Formats: sequence, C-alpha cells, structure tokens
Amino acid sequence: MFYPVIQHILTNLTGGVSLPVEYPVAASQNTSSGEQFVVDSIAHRLRRCPHQKYALFGYSQGATLILNVLRQLSPPALESIKLVILVGNPFYMPGKSSNVNATAQHHEKALLGMFAEKAIASNRTTQLLKEMDQSGNVLDYCLAVSISRYPCLFTS
Repeated sequence: MFYPVIQHILTNLTGGVSLPVEYPVAASQNTSSGEQFVVDSIAHRLRRCPHQKYALFGYSQGATLILNVLRQLSPPALESIKLVILVGNPFYMPGKSSNVNATAQHHEKALLGMFAEKAIASNRTTQLLKEMDQSGNVLDYCLAVSISRYPCLFTS
C-alpha cells in the first residue's frame, strides 16, 4: 500500500532508506516486538546522525504499532518525525486534526476504528499524542468500509 509513496520519497531524497518492521499479526494487536525495534532503531540512528528525519507509515495493526511507538519516543526522537501516515487505524477517533479523507483533505466524519469504542470504555485509548495530531505532519485515513458498525474495519 505505501510502496509508491516510499519509492517517491526515496527517489527524491538523497540518502533515504526504507526499513520494514516485523511483528506478529494478530487480532490482539500486540505489536510490542515491532515497537521496540522502531524505538531502538530511531534512537540508535539519531545518536549517529542527530539531524536525521523520519516518516512513519502504518496500515491497520501497523497503525497501532506507530501510535504506540510515538508514545515511547524521546523528545528529540519525536522532533525527528516529520510525517506519519496511518491507514485503517483500528483506534481511529472522530474530531482529530489529523483525520483525512481519500484525497488527504481534513474531514469531520464521525467514524470509529474497530477497537476505539472498547478502548474508550476501558479508559485505555491508543491515541495520537495531541501535539502530533495538531502538528500538521500526520494523516490518519479511515478506510470507510461498511462492515457492521465499524467503518474503519477492513478485510483483505
């Protein structure tokens, strides 16, 4: 899904690299092994090159991983994140500055990710940090697939 965007960035950015993240895919949304890899990778690379910049992409469970990573990064690491794209975010919530439609335009549709309601009820929301949401550097796109009452749910 992100291949064309990543290829465009790499083609137009001297020294740019793409680093895939491996983690087990499961309904439990357990992304801890992948989270640690991303946090450690960014911290290590920033020690070697403190002016490096990052773009993070997450699709479905990958969006959960990215949301969790952003909460674990140090302030300098957070400052190095210049773009975040989330697609099919299971914790998608209405009312965010970063919510966009298929053409990357902000929208106010009252859509919920498939795990958002349960997370809110248990006071355990996996959400974008407020500063990141309002930064203008984040696009959170809900795949509007009408399955049950969760329009952000997708099936492959």
